[in-house]
Amino acid sequence: MRERLLPWIVLALVGAGVLAFRPRSVSSGPEAVVEASFAAARAGDTRAYLACFSAALRGELEAARQEFGEERFRDGLRRRGAAVKGVALARVPGSGEDADEVVLTVESVFGDRNEEQEYRLARRRGRWRIAAMGPARTVGMPIPYGSSVMPGEPQQGSEVTPSKSAPEAAGE
Repeated sequence: MRERLLPWIVLALVGAGVLAFRPRSVSSGPEAVVEASFAAARAGDTRAYLACFSAALRGELEAARQEFGEERFRDGLRRRGAAVKGVALARVPGSGEDADEVVLTVESVFGDRNEEQEYRLARRRGRWRIAAMGPARTVGMPIPYGSSVMPGEPQQGSEVTPSKSAPEAAGE
């Protein structure tokens, strides 16, 4: 049972994406908290990661960390974080700056898919925390990550072949 539970917990909590740059202060805004959670996960900093969550959600994560052990929990965060190529955050319409609760759509970009998830963040005593996370949904990718989008460039995994100029191609 524990073997099957850990990936789901990590999947649900890391969600979508990890940023490669240094996280901003957890108290600077709801988007910054989500970014900080991904950066902490990628670094394997469980203390900083757990600090991004509300007391209730943090309690669930602490229970999982105790059940699986610090090393295994941290390694799960790192593995999940390493797979994320990027993340996009967008506020759900109606989630204003002055509200004490905000809903963000978080889209994580992986090499073979994107995952979209809604995060609900709450501001308590002036600090934003992740209070709830919806299920991750796989989103189709119109162009696979790493693919060339410029004409004449080789596609990922293809061999490089010299391209012909327009006059050369017309002369054939």
